[in-house]
Amino acid sequence: MKKFSVVCFLGVLVVMSGCIHLKTGGQAMISMAGASFVGNTNITLKAGQSFTFTDPAGSGGPHRLSTGQDGNYAQEDGAPAELNDPNGVDFALGTVKTYVFDTPGTYNITCQIHPSMNIVIQVVPGSGGPSH
Repeated sequence: MKKFSVVCFLGVLVVMSGCIHLKTGGQAMISMAGASFVGNTNITLKAGQSFTFTDPAGSGGPHRLSTGQDGNYAQEDGAPAELNDPNGVDFALGTVKTYVFDTPGTYNITCQIHPSMNIVIQVVPGSGGPSH
């Protein structure tokens, strides 16, 4: 019974570690599938921290990310300029792009092609690693 409990606990740790999307150096990131984000879509960053969007070569799809919600662009003061554009940022299979979020605030990011793809990035004052 004790061995079973230890195995279950280790299994839970493995599953939970897959929920945190950190790159070497504490950089936060999220991947995209064909029509969805893969991972935590409610992110907290500290001002000045970067965030990476990855569209994997083998499992992603065409995406156009911008500030806004439900596939609709909305200007969000303080968001990275490239994302804060009505034309959005195009992602093809294999595309990886990193943005620095300098200004504290809440930023909604959406895919203009797949309206159900939405992520919220909360930027708080300070510097340091990501918190999920």
